Amino acid sequence: MVKPVYTLYHPPSFADQLADNVKAALRVAGPADEAGNARPLRSVALQKRSGIARSTLRALTNSRRDTRPNPDLHTLSRLADALDMPLAFLLMRPQDWQTLCKAINDMRDPIAAAEKLIPAGSLPVPAATPERVLRECRLQSDAVPYGIANDHSEKAKFEQRNEQRRRGSHVLGSLMLRGAPERGTKVFLTALAAMLAHQLSYNNNEKSSTDLPS
Repeated sequence: MVKPVYTLYHPPSFADQLADNVKAALRVAGPADEAGNARPLRSVALQKRSGIARSTLRALTNSRRDTRPNPDLHTLSRLADALDMPLAFLLMRPQDWQTLCKAINDMRDPIAAAEKLIPAGSLPVPAATPERVLRECRLQSDAVPYGIANDHSEKAKFEQRNEQRRRGSHVLGSLMLRGAPERGTKVFLTALAAMLAHQLSYNNNEKSSTDLPS
């Protein structure tokens, strides 16, 4: 009997993910055909739009180890502008989109909490407010749950997740709330920052998975 071979899962490198994202965008970024269907954007057209050299564009869409690019932020910004998308979206991984979807899907209570915590008017929202939303929703508590109080391993995980949530909510709040002029936008972004920090605190504690043979 042949024993199955288990291969450790290695997440895609930045170059691999960038190449996949650019190729996926280029497949549908061209002018529509007569029936309105999306068509690929030719490399010549992308070069004209972005001003990026052909050799650089070729390297950006090729994730082979011997041709992996190391683009600077200016090049990435021009590429994103040429594809009519925010630069951050061009760099997102599939798991990042999934995290965002999960966070948005669970925002009803955090939005209600943010509505209570954010006053009307033009006052800036403190970066710590997303953590206050988590506490209001009982997703962040310093008290160790009774069931794990004597389990050192689970207690350590609880404390680590608490700290990741606290730090993440503050960092995301400082990034997301600076340019929010309207109260409704501030409320939504505060709730989103809270839920992203909550979701990421679980994602970051997950162990690496393995590829099992089918």
